[in-house]
Amino acid sequence: MQNRFTFTQSMTILIAPDKFKGSLSAIEVCEAIQTGIHQFNPNIKTLIHPLADGGEGSLEILTQYIETNTWRLKSPVR
Repeated sequence: MQNRFTFTQSMTILIAPDKFKGSLSAIEVCEAIQTGIHQFNPNIKTLIHPLADGGEGSLEILTQYIETNTWRLKSPVR
């Protein structure tokens, strides 16, 4: 298949998806898209920044950007 697109050495693509609920985390989606882009053209620079909408997966994303601490509670806080 012939490329219909012309890319320069300085091309950078930002990859910033949310998760695919029930199948892939946002980080896994970023990596899959990045792999496809590099299979198409390994010279394209990519930046990955997984996103979250505040629901499931948000904590996983936040830990990529800020230092966090995790505590496990034995019983509900009252």
